[in-house]
Amino acid sequence: MSAEKLRRGDRLAAVAEACRRLHSARRFLQDFDMFTIQRGYLQIVQERGFRLPDTYLGFEPQVRALEEADARARRGDRPVQQRPARGELHRGRRRAAADRLRVLGHERRCFELGNVWSESNLSLDQLEELIAHYYGRPLRNKSRAHGCGA
Repeated sequence: MSAEKLRRGDRLAAVAEACRRLHSARRFLQDFDMFTIQRGYLQIVQERGFRLPDTYLGFEPQVRALEEADARARRGDRPVQQRPARGELHRGRRRAAADRLRVLGHERRCFELGNVWSESNLSLDQLEELIAHYYGRPLRNKSRAHGCGA
């Protein structure tokens, strides 16, 4: 399914249902840790002498702050659990089969819904609709859509 087809709006409920079904599945054998992967890629780039964008390393403090916030969320009163999620859903790896959308990969659910919205260039109204389909109810506070607070 292309971003153009998703922007029509008639498949938002199917995308939300597929994401919800995937997110409710058992955890994968190994977690995906984007921070560990980023450090590994950075090490490879530096060891092999590839050019980094001029401002790349300047963002390191913000990346580490995000990593710490993620770690706190996993340790908090209501820990965030990694669940199966799609990888590259926003890049056309959506598969329609027998009227059910199937997705593969793993990320966190609100991050994933945000990727669908961003990479498909959906409107804010479509983001709210996608989140409402995902949680099965309209948003309580539409200004919270950016934080996926249904």
